[in-house]
Amino acid sequence: MATIFISSLPFRADEAFIRNLFSPFGRVVSVDLHADWVNPTHEPYAYVDLETSDPKLAVDALDGQKFGQNHIRVHKRVILPTSPVKAV
Repeated sequence: MATIFISSLPFRADEAFIRNLFSPFGRVVSVDLHADWVNPTHEPYAYVDLETSDPKLAVDALDGQKFGQNHIRVHKRVILPTSPVKAV
């Protein structure tokens, strides 16, 4: 399973929209959509857990695609290592 990050989603995007977008690439296990519908100052973004042997297929096919006025950005989720804060 892979977690994929999607940004610059159109404001009309909902869970069904995202599931339909990713279903050709594998089974969509979950969608975690983040949007502020009351004060829309930031474009919605989401994390999709996708059951697939090759998440790169979905990333390559969908990254940069235009939906409405938005070109969505699609990336495989990367967990950055945390490092201790050094005293100055």
